[in-house]
Amino acid sequence: MSMKAKEVMEGIGRVFRFKKGTIEPPESYLGARLRKKTLDGHNMWMMSSYDYVVAAVKNVKETLKDSPKWKMPKNAPTPMFSAYELEMDGSTR
Repeated sequence: MSMKAKEVMEGIGRVFRFKKGTIEPPESYLGARLRKKTLDGHNMWMMSSYDYVVAAVKNVKETLKDSPKWKMPKNAPTPMFSAYELEMDGSTR
């Protein structure tokens, strides 16, 4: 982390080539979609695992497609109840 992130990235850009040739906020990281959000007056980054989960399920379905031993369940139980609401992390760190 740096308070001068642009300067740091420009220094890195003198040694390594960036995709699209520009320095811009990230859209994804390790398969997770990223976006900036303001909550209670504080800027923060949010991660969504949606794209990662969709790709993982597609991969499993493709792998098991021709398997005589393993099949995808048609009505699998869920580990969460339908009224589940994500809690916000209230820690000060």
